[in-house]
Amino acid sequence: SYQYFTDAFSAMLDPAAGPVSAGEQLLISYGPRSNDKLLLYYGFVEPLNDNDEYVLSQEEFLVALATVAPFESSQLGQLRGAGLTDGEAEVSGSRRGAGSRAAQLARLLLIPSASLCDDGKQSAASSGEERLVRSALAAVAMLEQKRLSEAGGAGSPGGGTAFEALAHSFRAEKVALLESCASALESR
Repeated sequence: SYQYFTDAFSAMLDPAAGPVSAGEQLLISYGPRSNDKLLLYYGFVEPLNDNDEYVLSQEEFLVALATVAPFESSQLGQLRGAGLTDGEAEVSGSRRGAGSRAAQLARLLLIPSASLCDDGKQSAASSGEERLVRSALAAVAMLEQKRLSEAGGAGSPGGGTAFEALAHSFRAEKVALLESCASALESR
């Protein structure tokens, strides 16, 4: 493990693996961490990281959802009934699709309340309604991907400072993650 305050690594070796010779390469695991955490704590970005997430505040998510799939403002009352009023709560997506809170919010806002059960966590909706929800979530992912791509400019893969190259890699991984998220949602 990395010891932040001493800027050193410590290792616990598996006794069953046998002795390690001086100069022999050791491999470590940083654990299941998103690229946000890997960059923040260790200074690198892992390409195609299966543990990576794209995170928005609930408020940002609702604005994006309203942009791609307008809903009646009266539907926002559904959120209060489900206990989902924290605008700063995290809403996420990954390479596997949208997180549970994103799906719950989209169901509550896009599907008539008569077809929902369990505050939008589970749906008794028709396959067409669920397809609408997945399509809207995919559109949110693509909207965020476009926003990130247009916000580029800090660095390029082959030029600039090391910091700019790292910022470019981080952004490129998030753009690719959002594309995978949208594809996963559309393919279900």
